[in-house]
This record gives sequence, C-alpha cells and structure tokens, in this order.
Amino acid sequence: MLRKKGFGKQERVNVIPILDAVFIFIFFLLMSAQFIDLYEINTKKPIIEEVSSNTSAGDIKSKNFRVHIFEEEIRVTEGMKEKLVSKFKWEDGSFSEFRAFLIKLKKDNLKENSIIVKPHKNVDFKRVIKVVDAAQQYVTLPGSKKEKIFRSVAFESME
Repeated sequence: MLRKKGFGKQERVNVIPILDAVFIFIFFLLMSAQFIDLYEINTKKPIIEEVSSNTSAGDIKSKNFRVHIFEEEIRVTEGMKEKLVSKFKWEDGSFSEFRAFLIKLKKDNLKENSIIVKPHKNVDFKRVIKVVDAAQQYVTLPGSKKEKIFRSVAFESME
C-alpha cells in the first residue's frame, strides 16, 4: 500500500503578515486622528426653593440673581419672576460697568453667595467665560478679607 507523504499533515495559517498590516493600519490611524482640548467649567445646579403662599418676601433666603447673556447685551434679573435689575451692552466700557455693578450687588447683598448664569444658545463661549470670571473676581468686602464676589456659579439651560 502506498501512502502519500503529508496526507495527515495540515499547514498552519501564517498570521504574521496580517498582524503586520493591522499594526501599520493602527499607526496611520493614530497619526491621522485629531486630538482636541476640551475645557470644562466647574459648576453646580441652581438651588430652587419651594415657597408656600403664606411666605413673605423677607423669609426667602436667596434672591436668585440671574445673568442672562445675549449676543448684544447682558441682563441681570432678580427673583423667580426675573425682575430686570440692570442691563449692559458688550462694549468694553459697559463691561467694566457690569463688573462694578456685580461688586455693588454683592455689597448690598452680603449673604448672597451664588449667581445663576443663563446664556443664549448663540452666544460665544468666550463671552460666557468672561461673565463667569467677572462674577468670581476677588474683592475686599466690608468686614471681611479678600473673597470672591459670588463663590458659586450655576448654569441654567440655554434659551
């Protein structure tokens, strides 16, 4: 009986060329990827207090100051009904008035430690950062050392 040599022998699949191609592909994939810097702002959710109908305005702890940021102006409102307190244009002189207004607002309301920022959806991110920086600048308040105007900045959903 004649037997063929290697009839029961199976050849192995050579995976080395496939692995070489995969590693080269990964190398080119990493080289073509775009890595971007992501920035984040450390914020807290707005604190909303429930008020019963027999509660007077003097019993409410927080004044709920909001800063509405629009493309052409900044509006500062107070309370749940968002009564307009002041508004400022985006010019340089007007923005320094906005900073001075925040300092005056804090001096008139020393117990207020938070402010709510509500940006419009089309506002440039740099403007939002500028407003947050203004709200967290350090000032010397009466009877205290140097501290931030508003320690806590919360963001409300965009309009």
